[in-house]
Amino acid sequence: MDLLEYKQKAREAALRAGPGLLKVFAVYAGVLALLNLLGFLLEKPFVDWQIQTLEYVKEGNMSFALPSARVHQGMALSLLLGLMGRVVTAGWVSLTLNAARGGEYSWHDLWGSFRNFWKVFVITVVSAVGCAFGLWLLVFPGIWLFYGWRLSLHVLAEHPDYGPLQCMRQSRRLMVGERLNLFRLDLSCILLYGLAALVYYFSFGIVALWRMPTIAILHAVFYNRVVYWQDPAQPKQPES
Repeated sequence: MDLLEYKQKAREAALRAGPGLLKVFAVYAGVLALLNLLGFLLEKPFVDWQIQTLEYVKEGNMSFALPSARVHQGMALSLLLGLMGRVVTAGWVSLTLNAARGGEYSWHDLWGSFRNFWKVFVITVVSAVGCAFGLWLLVFPGIWLFYGWRLSLHVLAEHPDYGPLQCMRQSRRLMVGERLNLFRLDLSCILLYGLAALVYYFSFGIVALWRMPTIAILHAVFYNRVVYWQDPAQPKQPES
């Protein structure tokens, strides 16, 4: 399947899902915006401490104060909020996968992944540490690992009984020979991603709603292809 076919199937899936998907995305974007804003406020004391410490070091003064308990608490809470955002994202992935397959969905599905909180936590931490180490090592290994684990949340959505490492292993298996295809798919949408990132930064994603659901379903369509999913309503291909 080429890039145009992926995008066409994503548009068809988004049309089948209806305008409800746009409303759910508004809730999803709003929740992430709120979590990011709270995280920014909680991280501010740490940023202020960093700036003050750098000023001391530039002046040759090495007797700067260590971070206070308030700074540590703020960073811990900020990390917790970031993890909560990741769990909501896992709910959004599950929702878009269901929507791409013609199933029913609602904004309540965004919270469905909280029952797998620890699994999302392990996937997030292992992926972040592994990719960061790979990027630090030679850059390319980090990108290779990132795309290898890219479908981990989709696997978890389809197989909630899987453990986190099993989801990551299955994602890696599915991505054998597909990393370049997904990279090309991402690259073809880079202008949309860039526009969405800019709009998200200035308006917390609200203005970009009209296009983002289609992009999200695009990855669900990609996942459906690599797992050879077929709509039960469609007639099966005759065996040759």
